Amino acid sequence: MHSSSNAAPLGAQPPGAASSPPSGSNDPQETASTRRPRSGRAPVRGVLLEAAAAPYRFDPAARRSFYVLLRTEVGERRLWGADLEAALQRAASQPRIGDDVVVLPLGTQPVRLRVPAEDGYKDAVGQERMRAQRRHWRIETQDHVHMLAQEAQHLRVARTLSPETMRRDPRLTYAMAGLQLAAQYARRLTADPHSQQQLLASIRHRIADALVDGLDLHLPDRRVAMARAPVLSGPGRATEWDRHAHERT
Repeated sequence: MHSSSNAAPLGAQPPGAASSPPSGSNDPQETASTRRPRSGRAPVRGVLLEAAAAPYRFDPAARRSFYVLLRTEVGERRLWGADLEAALQRAASQPRIGDDVVVLPLGTQPVRLRVPAEDGYKDAVGQERMRAQRRHWRIETQDHVHMLAQEAQHLRVARTLSPETMRRDPRLTYAMAGLQLAAQYARRLTADPHSQQQLLASIRHRIADALVDGLDLHLPDRRVAMARAPVLSGPGRATEWDRHAHERT
């Protein structure tokens, strides 16, 4: 199944353990616009005015990067990031200039860059590699983000998604596949229906949060997860999913 370094693991707290209330709201628009994303950085919303490659901050001596210019409620805002170009290309909604968009920061990843190597006299003598942190992004139209928030709310209340809906964004397909796998896993872990439902409810909310946050979904390998799952009986024993869900990162 699909995975990425910005993926949300489908873990869960043990049934009966103290936990915070589900973060979902009854209003999908409120959920999409007010809850704090896992990256800790708020999304930026506005009309997409420009999207182009240029030297970072237009400094001729800087490395080439990519920027998007948005007209927001508080004025124009320019965001820089090498991954912004790829974020536009992989967007399910394929935003265009003039669209209302949401730019979601997904955190950073370590990368190795080639930079000019200099001698003691600041003369270029070749290239060297250096470690850096690259910020990753997701960009979708506001309508698409609102749709995802609505479907996330459906998942929170245990509704299934139609094939037509899942075709609108690959992550919706991964979400349903994850729930199907989780249901099988829960039945293998415990025969207690109440414990099964608690585990599945926790996973549903985690998946819904990931959709709203713009994160990709990480699913344990089906064969490995099911082969390792012990057949347990009795309540309160559905904690193995959390461990196995984090093993394949």
